[in-house]
Amino acid sequence: MDTRAAQNSLVAWFMMLIVGCTGGKVPLKGPATTEDQAQQAFFDFQSAIRTSNGNKLWTLLDDDSRSDVERAVKAVQAEYDKKTAPEQAEMEKGMGLTAAEMAKLTGPGFLKSNRFLGAQPYNEVGNCLVQSVNVQGDSATVAFIEDDGDHGKFNFVRVAGQWRVSAPIPKTGQP
Repeated sequence: MDTRAAQNSLVAWFMMLIVGCTGGKVPLKGPATTEDQAQQAFFDFQSAIRTSNGNKLWTLLDDDSRSDVERAVKAVQAEYDKKTAPEQAEMEKGMGLTAAEMAKLTGPGFLKSNRFLGAQPYNEVGNCLVQSVNVQGDSATVAFIEDDGDHGKFNFVRVAGQWRVSAPIPKTGQP
């Protein structure tokens, strides 16, 4: 084998090693900045909204937001329990949840409901574009622009090294 062929083989082997060790993603730049990390947390939140993934949304919320969700769950359950069977069926339809999900409503269940995902700003976050990311210590604000030109923002807090969204929870009126 000539020198050129040996070099090409070595380069090919090295590239396979890089691709194999990085899961197919070749790193193009240095470590992520705190702004990059906060923006990625927003993208994860946005993706979970797009896919109605209540479990993922739950993991992305900060503790205060989770507490707010738990209060909303209790209010929804109390409202549901007071209704007649036909009224419960109507509420299930409006929430976009099954009777079983409504009977044992959890925080993640609420987060995948129409009551959460159908409320502002969540009903428009799925396709918005990030405008800016501002990090101040363990707090970050991600500003975005919606498809219709409206502007919004979400605040994030860093908890144990992970960015968590401080999400306003919709009031528990009808969806």
